[in-house]
Amino acid sequence: MQNLPDGSVELWAEGKSADVEALLAWLRRGPPHADVTEVRVERTTPRGLAGFDVRRV
Repeated sequence: MQNLPDGSVELWAEGKSADVEALLAWLRRGPPHADVTEVRVERTTPRGLAGFDVRRV
């Protein structure tokens, strides 16, 4: 996940269909005080991600 210069956020996710759909449902609401105006989904072939990193920038 990364913040983009235009104020949007980009996220790549893989997993079981039900888990990804649950994530999308949460993204459409967002955390408290978020102003979610749109969620765009682009489905692609899974890359086989094995994990993730959390980085502070």
